[in-house]
Amino acid sequence: MAEFGIVLPNTGFEGEQRFKDIVTLARKAEALGFDHLWTFDRLFHRTVPVLEPFTVLSHVAAVTTKAKLGTSVAILTYRNPFVLAKVVATLDVLSNGRMMLGLSLGRNENEFAAGGVDPSKRVRAFMDAVKLMKSLWAGEPVSYNGPFWRASEAVELPRPVQKPHPPILFGGAAEGVLRRAGRHADGWIAGGMLTPEEVKEKYRVVVESASESGRKDKPLLGKIIYISLNENEDEAARYVADCFKRYYGTEFDVRKFAAIGNAERCAQFLKRCIEAGVELLILSPIPATPEHVEDVWSKVIERLR
Repeated sequence: MAEFGIVLPNTGFEGEQRFKDIVTLARKAEALGFDHLWTFDRLFHRTVPVLEPFTVLSHVAAVTTKAKLGTSVAILTYRNPFVLAKVVATLDVLSNGRMMLGLSLGRNENEFAAGGVDPSKRVRAFMDAVKLMKSLWAGEPVSYNGPFWRASEAVELPRPVQKPHPPILFGGAAEGVLRRAGRHADGWIAGGMLTPEEVKEKYRVVVESASESGRKDKPLLGKIIYISLNENEDEAARYVADCFKRYYGTEFDVRKFAAIGNAERCAQFLKRCIEAGVELLILSPIPATPEHVEDVWSKVIERLR
């Protein structure tokens, strides 16, 4: 059965005024029945403010009790895996086993430089970091004397509540990412600019890679879905497009990949995602207000449950 999550407004698509709604929105979403709460990630941005995702999840963990908490997706390449493993384990313990870890390579060379990673070696750094974190969460003494970090017989306690570790999902759409997700992650998070049909095609690569590696379980499939519920579809599309232009600096035909318009139209888009195999529907509401989230639940999601 599909699960529904909400992206909290830690990325200022609509400006800093939405930050004050994060706690209210998280509480509202959990009370309504949303299964998880997510954050986006970005280190540098010239025009859009972005709150650090794990700090936001720690804040939200303290005011919720049931909803899972996830990053969709955190850029691993500029983070030290020894520090991140401790952060994730801490969040999992304090939230009583509610963490989900979405990870990405990223693509901003300035962020790579800040993290001390040569962009040409980012894939190796990413995979070394994933392997290190898994070993640390297992409670094993970990030594690493590679090109990126140094550690000798390092042990991190406590271990996460979830065993062997919180679910790891890779983000990205390149074939290499899809194949790595099938082999090394618990699942894949499809980006918000992919159509349901594109997601279905790419997910086949994830499943194929998982099968080739000898996995018996089927990888999870999540998808970020931008949603704007509004009887005036043109008005909604303009508002979402303006938010995207502010963040990405270019124009997008948002109707192709977002759930925009009245309740029936939005529900049909989500239904297409479910039919494509999406299990974790990660809804990014625009506008990101408690009132809009309540409308999305009562007028759209209730049609699908």
